[in-house]
Amino acid sequence: MGNLMDINSKNQKLRIRINLKESQAIREIILDKGLSRLGDSYLNLLYSLALSEAEGKPTGVRVKDSILVKVAKATGIRSILPNRIQGGRVADSIEALIAYTWLKGLMKFDEMVNIFRNKYYDPTDSFKEIVNEAIKRLK
Repeated sequence: MGNLMDINSKNQKLRIRINLKESQAIREIILDKGLSRLGDSYLNLLYSLALSEAEGKPTGVRVKDSILVKVAKATGIRSILPNRIQGGRVADSIEALIAYTWLKGLMKFDEMVNIFRNKYYDPTDSFKEIVNEAIKRLK
């Protein structure tokens, strides 16, 4: 029985290390300023296209930082960031993660637009689902 405890203890430690490595890798992605700049434009295009489709006419909008801050909190991304980081930088983290996911071919633009369709074009719920899916695919 002592051996079984040792094995379980080792497996738990291994799981903790793997999760820590995953969060460190994600942290590097979400703190990348270049990715966040690209992601800003990408998210605005994504949301503008989804709204254009919903409204039946071309429209251009900017995704509010407050929406992305809510998404960061709801998806756990906020917990990976430094404690005293400003809201704009929290929003940048979501932009960077989504841009990275798209650049690496882990999620396609059309998939993300479909998420908007399925969520009735709600930006908070749509971006939450996109981020959760991105995190799954990064693993």
